[in-house]
Amino acid sequence: MDFRDFEHKAPLQRIWDGMIPIELQLASADAIELLASAVLPEPFQTFYLLVPRVSYFPFMCMQIKERWLDPMFSISGSRTPGNSVIKESEMWFEYRGQALKWHYPVGLLYDMLVADVVGGQPELPWGLTLHVRKFPATKLVPGVGVQAMRD
Repeated sequence: MDFRDFEHKAPLQRIWDGMIPIELQLASADAIELLASAVLPEPFQTFYLLVPRVSYFPFMCMQIKERWLDPMFSISGSRTPGNSVIKESEMWFEYRGQALKWHYPVGLLYDMLVADVVGGQPELPWGLTLHVRKFPATKLVPGVGVQAMRD
């Protein structure tokens, strides 16, 4: 059977087109290390994204860096233009103390972690913490270290 002939393709299309609003905050330890302050400049305290459910976190890193982190560090004076202190390969995301695996789609992670919300109301926007230092490869990348075998 061809997908185009599938009579119930509307739910599939809604899943494919689905988006999740995300609210990012920079981890305070990273802010202290990079800016010498846990308090970010006023317009940079949070960053909002609308992310496709079928996307992955690594695909967001360039946009986050270019539109939020680089301007924040430029304005704060903690870096010189063209000399970025952030590497996209070191960026990772956390939800309530749990590192989010990069090889799972954003929508799947949201459903797994936020589905059991008290009171039946989903957390929107989804509040995540962004880390830009100390990438925990053994926790996030499949096939790396003993921890990956246990997960």
